[in-house]
Amino acid sequence: MNKSEARALGVAAGRNAARFCDIPEIGTLTPLSLGLGAVIVTRENIEEIARSCAFESEMGARDFSPFEFTAHEFNSAGDRSEGLWEAFDAGVAAAIDREIPARVAKLLRS
Repeated sequence: MNKSEARALGVAAGRNAARFCDIPEIGTLTPLSLGLGAVIVTRENIEEIARSCAFESEMGARDFSPFEFTAHEFNSAGDRSEGLWEAFDAGVAAAIDREIPARVAKLLRS
């Protein structure tokens, strides 16, 4: 696997996390698992909270199959391992940053 392929896998993982994570409703408290403390979700902070939810969701997905096969491939790449992880993480972040604003805008319109 090369860095381009690792980034593409990260983009797919980030896109799925952003599209399907549970975003708390406006007026509710953020989940403690986000590490944000007891924050009330508002129109002003919902995008930041949604990003945190997406990143938490993606990190949680790493604990399950089939991601363990991807992790094994990255970890078995020797000197290239760190670069593959960095490319994957960059793909995740890029996809979440691209998907969340549109999802939040749709939520705010409804």
